[in-house]
Amino acid sequence: MTIKQVAEQRLRPKVIGRVGMGITVPVLDKKGEHVVRDGKPVTTPKATPYFVVPDDVKVATGEDQPRQLRIHFDMERFEDVIPHHAMLFMGNGEVVCMGDGEKVLYRCHVAKDYAMTPVVYGAVARWSVIEEMGLAQLWQDGNGYGTAERIGTNGLRCLYMECPRYGPGRCRPTGRLRFAIEGITRHGCYQLTFHWNPMRDLISQLKTGAEWIRLRLGRPTIAYPARWLLNLMGPEEMWMKVRVRGKVENRLIKEVYTPELELDPLWMEEVEAGRVVLPAMERISEQDIWGPEEEQMDNSLLEREPYVETSNGEDEDLPF
Repeated sequence: MTIKQVAEQRLRPKVIGRVGMGITVPVLDKKGEHVVRDGKPVTTPKATPYFVVPDDVKVATGEDQPRQLRIHFDMERFEDVIPHHAMLFMGNGEVVCMGDGEKVLYRCHVAKDYAMTPVVYGAVARWSVIEEMGLAQLWQDGNGYGTAERIGTNGLRCLYMECPRYGPGRCRPTGRLRFAIEGITRHGCYQLTFHWNPMRDLISQLKTGAEWIRLRLGRPTIAYPARWLLNLMGPEEMWMKVRVRGKVENRLIKEVYTPELELDPLWMEEVEAGRVVLPAMERISEQDIWGPEEEQMDNSLLEREPYVETSNGEDEDLPF
């Protein structure tokens, strides 16, 4: 016999490396000196015109600063390859709240000493703890996260864009692309983290590629043997909403780089020439794989971010 929730948990591939699109740099004051807060230097993210990759990827690609990676996917399902949720992070990269736009999947209460107490886990709310800590009343009063509305017996509603915590530097749609890199034969995946605009484009590019494969090979797959190129496009100028000292303002960001997916043209030529055949695939239903939706949660989404997305360090950005 097995434990149902453990045996049927969502696929959690091992992350063997992270690919980034920027680095963190120190924040300087008007005198050119490093800004220090609470005894620690304040940093801010800075975009790079290349992918920031681990050493093994540099060796495999022969480039220290690649702008293109040849990749493939070892998973068939879109939700495994590019999981995405509305996510709120603390300044240190810890996940505070995560939802799917309808219900909260994970939430922590953060005390003033930055101690974190999980009050929702796997879409199941610990209502006894929420009521004992007075959080339900706090949310109903329009503070904190702005909702204590139940979904079913144990669920908590996610307000998504209507949530007072939604916006620049706070809660926003966050996705992760999980892929293998050509030339590296380790078991596991590399992971690229991104937000709203790239997320929509990458999902659309995956679906467009899958449809191209369906028309020629009979099945809309994105997995190997399909081969892809991950490109870093830019620089571009873009007006973006940013949070500065607790206030949201529009700023013209001159160096914006975005990831882009396309099917490898060399592989597409192999398909057109009739030299590619997809492997056989068993047909199993979503119910057979996942079981009841409310019992599932991808714990790998709770991993710490590789670098901080906001540098203001304002206390009002924390969910007290």
